[in-house]
Amino acid sequence: KYNEQVAASQALEQRLRQTDADAQRASGEQMRLVQKQMEISNKISLEESSAQRENEDLITLEKNSQGAQEGVTQLEQAVKEKQTRLEEKQRSAQAAKEAIAADETKVKELQSARAALNEKLSAVKSARAALAAKLELIQTQGENDPYWVGVKLVTQSALPGIKGTLRKALKYPASLSVAVEDAFGKYLDAVLCDDLPSARQAIEKLKEHGKARAKFIVLSAVPQAARQDGELKKQLSYAPELEGLINYIIGGYNCPAEGEVQGAFFLAAGASGVKAPEAYWGEEEAVKREESSRAQEEDSLSKEIISNYDLLSKAEEALRAQRVKYQEEAIAQNSVRNELSNKENELRRVQEQLARSAARKQEITLRLESR
Repeated sequence: KYNEQVAASQALEQRLRQTDADAQRASGEQMRLVQKQMEISNKISLEESSAQRENEDLITLEKNSQGAQEGVTQLEQAVKEKQTRLEEKQRSAQAAKEAIAADETKVKELQSARAALNEKLSAVKSARAALAAKLELIQTQGENDPYWVGVKLVTQSALPGIKGTLRKALKYPASLSVAVEDAFGKYLDAVLCDDLPSARQAIEKLKEHGKARAKFIVLSAVPQAARQDGELKKQLSYAPELEGLINYIIGGYNCPAEGEVQGAFFLAAGASGVKAPEAYWGEEEAVKREESSRAQEEDSLSKEIISNYDLLSKAEEALRAQRVKYQEEAIAQNSVRNELSNKENELRRVQEQLARSAARKQEITLRLESR
């Protein structure tokens, strides 16, 4: 009986130890489960906190993206405006460049015209100098001719009834010079006067001079003759009051060949281009007319040169202004080009920033969806 109690006691003790071991194992498992629960709770808290932060980051990124997108739109508009301004400046610069080319051409043309005018003026002045020398020679020769001196004296004395020489009263082509000299002969350089008293008054003037003579045609005493219209007369121009005189002297004269003149009983001909020894009578007036013509031409050329100088000065001033304008347009063009480059760089930076934000948003969104 004692043994049975011992055995029972031992069995009970064994069960107690087993129960105690089971209790320890259960307590350890409970602790492990509690720890595991705490770890899971901590992880959930971390995940929730991370998700909250990422949601906040996502909201921030969305706001920033919206702002960046608005910035992109504004920058794109600014880039377009800069491009438009650049195109305008380029057109303005091109227009200024074309204006410079046109002004340069104009200046060159005016410079060429001025050189031509100066050359022409120099030639005219040389011609005038030659004519002046020739006129001086003619007058020197004439001063040795008492008839030439006499004609000058009476025609320049403003005597009443004195009209000048017949030569000055006639107009004819240069080709008829020899024929006129031959046909009119002694009458050609005679002084025309209204009446005999006028002629007498002029003669007294010659006598007072003492070394001068002259021939006179008294118009009031010219014999009346039948009207004749010869070839030579038809080629002459004169005042109507000289009709009777011209008709009387050469009315029926013709020019049968070049350098010839023929009347009823008069004929003059021979080598062409031959001048009379006293050619200065006719040459003086011709030289004076030519010198006067050259003087007018010189005056006209001088005015043209002055006008050309004014135009050239204005053209050069306009050219300088256009060059300044072109430089200003070029500077403005470069300034706008730099502004455009800065805006394009800024736009690229914002676009790159927007692309990075979009990538970051996608990354956060995928991470949130995977939780």
